Amino acid sequence: MNIDIYYSPAQRQTQCVSVDVLEGMLLAKALPESLAEAMLSQGLACAVWGRVVGLDYALQAGDRVELVRELRVDPMTARRERFNKQGIKKAGLFKTKREGAKAGY
Repeated sequence: MNIDIYYSPAQRQTQCVSVDVLEGMLLAKALPESLAEAMLSQGLACAVWGRVVGLDYALQAGDRVELVRELRVDPMTARRERFNKQGIKKAGLFKTKREGAKAGY
């Protein structure tokens, strides 16, 4: 069985490594040594199809393993800050106001 391991060595770069493993093999044993070392040194987490899993995850046919970094900023906080920076009259639902409409509609 063949699985793909995707990781990002630097920002805006993505690399893929294909690994041939047995079905049911643990993720910890399937990772190549170089990726395991990079994972520990950079504090990366493992995810399968975007869902974070542990190293004791049993691999299945068709799995896409991703080594992901933790988020530096909460997405909702970043969105709220962008909205405040743009101003209430220039963003989102409040950009255009219908003639005779109530405030906020």
